[in-house]
Amino acid sequence: MAGLTRRGLGYAIAGGALSAGMANAESAGPRRLRLAERPVALLTSANARPTPLTLIDDQFPGAEIRLQQGEPTRLLIENALSEPAALRFHGGRLPPELDQRAGFGANPIEPGASLEVAFTPPDAGTFLLRPPPGFGSLFERGLFAPLIVEQRQPAPFDREILLVIKDLRIDAEGRIPPYPADSDLPRLGNLLTLNGLAARLDLEVRPGERLRLRLINASNGRIVPMRIEGRNPIVIALDGQPSEPFDPAEGLIVLPPSGRADVVLDMPLQAAGEISVIAFLEGRPIPIARFAIRGVPMRDAALPRPRQLTANPFVSRLELQRATRVRVPITAGERNQRLIAGRAHDGIAGPPLFSVRRGATVVLTLDNQTEEAQAVHVHGHATRPLDRLDDGWKPWFVDTALVAERETLQIAFVAERVGRFALSLTTAANGSATVFDVT
Repeated sequence: MAGLTRRGLGYAIAGGALSAGMANAESAGPRRLRLAERPVALLTSANARPTPLTLIDDQFPGAEIRLQQGEPTRLLIENALSEPAALRFHGGRLPPELDQRAGFGANPIEPGASLEVAFTPPDAGTFLLRPPPGFGSLFERGLFAPLIVEQRQPAPFDREILLVIKDLRIDAEGRIPPYPADSDLPRLGNLLTLNGLAARLDLEVRPGERLRLRLINASNGRIVPMRIEGRNPIVIALDGQPSEPFDPAEGLIVLPPSGRADVVLDMPLQAAGEISVIAFLEGRPIPIARFAIRGVPMRDAALPRPRQLTANPFVSRLELQRATRVRVPITAGERNQRLIAGRAHDGIAGPPLFSVRRGATVVLTLDNQTEEAQAVHVHGHATRPLDRLDDGWKPWFVDTALVAERETLQIAFVAERVGRFALSLTTAANGSATVFDVT
């Protein structure tokens, strides 16, 4: 098992220093992100070779990017790969021209070319920089980075710890098998990594310490259920959007591909014992992190239940009685394709599934007719899951909704900005997608 490495330490520090560094970088020019291939030693067997990965700034995962809510930022993306590439702000409610087929740009970035992009993140929260639909091979091979947008008034936590889960499909020699060209079955890996480590991450925490865990599932198609053994977690945000603090059912936090959760974890007041983070793969428990409780207590008494984080600035009130209602079937097509509203991965270039006026409330009925759970990502919007009887909504928002096999789920949102947006399957290997228009 691995102890605390430089990478683990880098993802377990408080955010203030990183924010200052980002501010200094912005004053000097755009933040440079270089996309390149590099072999990474992931397996320890004698015949294993380093695995060729496509990385941001030669790091797996890419180095944490911290931005400030409401402050303009610039990124310079340089493509040093031998193939076209693209990146998008997954979960960011950006204008549609910054979230089309090729992510930040209208077209993929060709080998040897670069793209400078400017935007202002409207929301604070935990997000992900990753390739858009249609570039699943790059995402599987490691092209992503955690993206944290800090709120204007920092929340009172003793420490933040970022945990990035990624599964990879690797053969005995350390190679990633060819990516499927005509199949959209979930691309499930056989090696689970946490913060780039193919072993458990060990951290020391102090008695009475209040932690904010930022959890990201950067797997290409795997849904990851997680449980924290020995302590009750409190969820305070999902997919970057603050929620009413709640205790997850049976202590289980389920992250769809590209899903995120912010969790508060209070350490006991006594300096003894440990807390384990367990992930489940095909029902098999895998310890991925351990917090050893050591040192002088940070406080004498337990803290009160955490307060709700400051809400992000978007319309959350839903007028369900006058909503535009659209059924979105998810089906199994030919050649193992997974279709959303009858569209495969090229559906994002087709005609819109529906069109609504700006300000309208939209209710999507996600009808999963397949034999496996599916995750639907609504680009550019935060959505509320509705109650089963359509008489209310859950006290949280998501941008990636998880629908169980052979079940339906209703989600709703207010169409706030004019443009064309996508609905994509993050559980489909090649990113099946369709689009809708707001006029």
